[in-house]
Amino acid sequence: FDMTTGDCIAFYNNTFHGSFPNLSESNRLVCIVNIVPDDLPTVYYQLNKEEQLTEEYEVTSRLFLENLKVLELGGIPASFKLLSTGPLPAVENESINSADIISRYDEYKKRIPA
Repeated sequence: FDMTTGDCIAFYNNTFHGSFPNLSESNRLVCIVNIVPDDLPTVYYQLNKEEQLTEEYEVTSRLFLENLKVLELGGIPASFKLLSTGPLPAVENESINSADIISRYDEYKKRIPA
């Protein structure tokens, strides 16, 4: 779905999600709130398109925020601890599946000026 100025979305971290690059002339303001019980690790999920796997990394809030630039470019900081890899998550929307998401993103990237 499309979001407009002033919209907000909240979801569980293990929900497969992402956003397309900002092609506008202005910055995109993003606020990240991560609520984790004290006795559980904070995790970050990354799609490994080459392997068609989801990677799960243990991170701290500080490491996550300090490495946003690396994450924005699709990289994984060396300080992130790999916990597991697994198949792409199932998409529960009947009208789209995981392969469709990747295909749509790949088509969108083609429109981005080099």
